[in-house]
Amino acid sequence: MQFDVQEFQGGMMVTFTSTSSQLELATPQVEQLLAVIQGEMTRQELMAVLGLKDRKHFADAYLKPALVEGKIKMTQPDKPNSRLQKYRLAQAG
Repeated sequence: MQFDVQEFQGGMMVTFTSTSSQLELATPQVEQLLAVIQGEMTRQELMAVLGLKDRKHFADAYLKPALVEGKIKMTQPDKPNSRLQKYRLAQAG
């Protein structure tokens, strides 16, 4: 965390700036995904454990945000659409 102090006549202003991305909070959907993932799991396995049936909703609300945030990783990142693709927790996740 960084801060800047500016003095004015009769007072001062302090501005705090975060340098850490860890302050970002994950969505409830990402938190649910992180809570159920065990080892390496396929999309189908994750959807079943979460009780979800809509593949697009799962991808948009759960999977993509978790990947973008770096919470989970693909086992085959060079083949994102592979039928053998699995997902696992990232070290920071």
